[in-house]
Amino acid sequence: MSADPGISGLESVCPGAKRLDEAGYRYVFLPQLKVRVGQDVKVLDALLCISAHSGYPTRLFLQQQLAERPTIKGSPANWTHHMILGRSWWSWSWTGVSADLPAVQILLAHLKALQ
Repeated sequence: MSADPGISGLESVCPGAKRLDEAGYRYVFLPQLKVRVGQDVKVLDALLCISAHSGYPTRLFLQQQLAERPTIKGSPANWTHHMILGRSWWSWSWTGVSADLPAVQILLAHLKALQ
């Protein structure tokens, strides 16, 4: 079990998960996260925001935009660029993942959208 209850369970999905805070936002850095995109698996650094961010209850940011996903679940992905923690990140328009869920369920719900 994690010493930080805010990221409990994430180590099982991504060893090395680390809680970070910036400008009032709660993030979890997920180094070398395995992201299933269709039949492929990409290994990318990711940043999970486990609190509301830019109009969304939670968000998952990836180190790069996924060209394979111009749409997500039938809607335009609307990829946006963000500078967070001194680094460039990309996220897509995906809402409805509650911050009241455990962090691991938040992550899995965002990842499911990319499958």
